[in-house]
Amino acid sequence: MTTQPLITGIHHLALATADIEATLGFWRDLLGFQVVLGYGEGAERQYFLALDRHHMITFFEWPQSEPPPYHRPGQAVEGPFGFDHLALEVASKEGLFVLQERLIEKDFPVTEAVDHGFLTSIYTYDPNHIPVELTWADPAVDLLKNPRFAGADFSKRAHRHPPGPLEEEPQTAKIIPGGGYELFEVPKKNQEPQGG
Repeated sequence: MTTQPLITGIHHLALATADIEATLGFWRDLLGFQVVLGYGEGAERQYFLALDRHHMITFFEWPQSEPPPYHRPGQAVEGPFGFDHLALEVASKEGLFVLQERLIEKDFPVTEAVDHGFLTSIYTYDPNHIPVELTWADPAVDLLKNPRFAGADFSKRAHRHPPGPLEEEPQTAKIIPGGGYELFEVPKKNQEPQGG
């Protein structure tokens, strides 16, 4: 019997851009992500940018897309809405201020450093108006060992522990090839031709 967690992390966040050059200028040239995969043609291109093999962001290059209106992170909204901001962890407090200076030099809007008690953050926007928080997490605070809640109105569900690890063997599932599959030579188990 296998005992493993079902979720091991966030692999990538998928976003859209009409201006891949400006987007790469921000994510690759300013923040240091590496472009590791690109495929598609015409209006169907996709780019994967990585910090390491487990932390990526991907952009669909859709020339007809328009950036959403600017939204201040954490500010309440009305109407259809689902994404507030992306927070990226910085290795050190000093690194946070280096990034702040880079953003200022490149004329990106950037806030003063904000102390949240367990995090120190600066806030900016990428060329697609995506709100980005750059944050240094205080190593002295371990929320997994010591969760904290202020106020009495939090959902009772927030205080429960998540379900445990996978304790049974999964069934074999059908897998079909998707975008980018053609770039990798090694056939994968259980893979069937698309439409099959």
